Amino acid sequence: MNFKRTFKIHLDAMICLVILFLASIGGNIFLLTYNSDLIDESYRNKFKLIENDMNLSSQQNFIERLQRECKRDAQKEQ
Repeated sequence: MNFKRTFKIHLDAMICLVILFLASIGGNIFLLTYNSDLIDESYRNKFKLIENDMNLSSQQNFIERLQRECKRDAQKEQ
């Protein structure tokens, strides 16, 4: 009995594997750059949200202070 096996790969199969490998690498590079841009945008939006929250809090405190001053002035006039 001959248990010796041979493995042959054809040139067209090898070319197909190389094309698939390069397409996979290209796709991964594209997704990496796309995700990197999205991550940067996400960080910018988070910082903008924090800044807006701080501005809103500051404006709210200012409005409350003005309301207290108006009430004090109204009480003094009575």
